Amino acid sequence: SAGVQQWIAPGDRVDLAIDGSRNVYVTGSTSSGNSSFYTTIKYVQTPTSVEEKKLPTPSTFGLEQNYPNPFNPSTNIKYELPTPGLVTLKICDVLGREVAILVNEQRAAGRYTVRWNAANMPSGVYFYRLDAGTFSDTKKLLLVK
Repeated sequence: SAGVQQWIAPGDRVDLAIDGSRNVYVTGSTSSGNSSFYTTIKYVQTPTSVEEKKLPTPSTFGLEQNYPNPFNPSTNIKYELPTPGLVTLKICDVLGREVAILVNEQRAAGRYTVRWNAANMPSGVYFYRLDAGTFSDTKKLLLVK
């Protein structure tokens, strides 16, 4: 009837398939007397554009509190650089002994996240220190096993 077909009668069926390109195929069949009718519809979703949204370059240096804290066995440390330069991010124990160097390299301006896996370290209080250019900051973290 006027190009509209509803597959709801007994014996009618609808099949769905999705191919590797994420095209969706809907096939329906219906029977009427000695005749069978099949229709396949292909649905293609084509993106019209792809746009990468970048966060603006930070205007100041920054070192965030690690998360989670307390942690076991790993935690994330985020920092921000307004200018490129040599960056060091170190972990020290309460006696000031260096137990890990997470970053020791040139980095472009931007936002960074570093993960510290302390699975082989004993429980306790540790400090992490970021040095970048003239900026330096230290924060405390707690490993609880």
